[in-house]
Amino acid sequence: MEHILDLNTEIERLVKDKGVKEAIIYYLNNFDYVSFAELEIQFKSFFNTDNENKSICIGGNENLVVWWGTGILIDIIHQITTGFNREFYFEASQTIVYLADGIVLPLPILTKKSNPLTLKTPHWIPVTIRHIKYKKERGGLKDA
Repeated sequence: MEHILDLNTEIERLVKDKGVKEAIIYYLNNFDYVSFAELEIQFKSFFNTDNENKSICIGGNENLVVWWGTGILIDIIHQITTGFNREFYFEASQTIVYLADGIVLPLPILTKKSNPLTLKTPHWIPVTIRHIKYKKERGGLKDA
């Protein structure tokens, strides 16, 4: 329990001193297999409630949705998971991860039988966010 209190105190300090982006990076550096739901819950109090919702999709295909949520979170995750110097990447996960975190998207889940090129409606690809140092452990999705 003490570790959780220390973590929350450190996150609050980082948000105050360096901003939400640095606090999210700190969180992702200390935890592996982090879901978007977990980030939404952990950082909810630091997001402006007037912030518009956005989606992050795979390969620019609007029908391959990784997450739809708080705009500022989507912007930060996009910054740190793309480009040459990225530190984090997406890895496909089970829906149970999001069920355990208490938030799932109200979209059909992309299955192995689905052809991403012929989708006519948005489908959800549940992913977790991992640090690039863990990439050798299991394969992740390439650039989002």
